[in-house]
Amino acid sequence: VKSGMCEELERLGLFECIDCGLCSYVCPCKIPLTEDMISGKKRLIEDGCMVPRIKVKESEEAVKAYRGRMPL
Repeated sequence: VKSGMCEELERLGLFECIDCGLCSYVCPCKIPLTEDMISGKKRLIEDGCMVPRIKVKESEEAVKAYRGRMPL
């Protein structure tokens, strides 16, 4: 997430992601997409660009809990 991208990321629906981890799970290249989304949300919140619908910390905890139930 780069400075000045607030409007574009809002348009693309960054906060629509519920951090379920499925994108990372099915990614054939094993890119940590969920972690990237969470860090992007954190940065936008810190920059004052967006107000989260749920707390990022709660989201991170949900991802960790979900991963514990996913077969690898």
